[in-house]
Amino acid sequence: TDNVSHLRPAVFTADSLPNVSAMSIKAPPPLSIDTTSIIGYAASVKRHVVVEDAYHLPPDAEFSSNLDFERQFGYYVKSLLAVPMVDHTDRLIGILAFVNRKRNRAARVRDKESADRYVVGYTRHEIRLGRALAGVAAASIENSLLYARIEQILESLVKAAVTAIDQRDPSTAGHSI
Repeated sequence: TDNVSHLRPAVFTADSLPNVSAMSIKAPPPLSIDTTSIIGYAASVKRHVVVEDAYHLPPDAEFSSNLDFERQFGYYVKSLLAVPMVDHTDRLIGILAFVNRKRNRAARVRDKESADRYVVGYTRHEIRLGRALAGVAAASIENSLLYARIEQILESLVKAAVTAIDQRDPSTAGHSI
């Protein structure tokens, strides 16, 4: 995982929890990139993970459910799709986590009863869409980072040119750009 051992939630939205956002979560705990959580596992193996019911994982699952968020906010996680965002060199950029795909978009899922009533599993179609979105998001983040590096390089070049001009002609030193 490229010398990164934890993921920190950066963007968060849940229509069933309209008053909770990444900004309202006080110091969200980092997620370990290991088998202690579904998302951590997806990050460690750099493959998507689909879970039909986070409370009833298959006996051969190589990960476990981390229910801390549920306890903190009173939210029931049933179905989950975790998709790693990797760049063109297979370096992990982040994870997209889709939770509780619903039959009815307006439904609010807060407990087991509402999850059993409204939540459905992720199909191949949603997995393909999630993987495509993760690829685009990773490329966008990578492009943004590359753009920032190019700006830094250009700024360094301008500073070096100004320094060279100032050193060449002491009478105009300090007046370049």
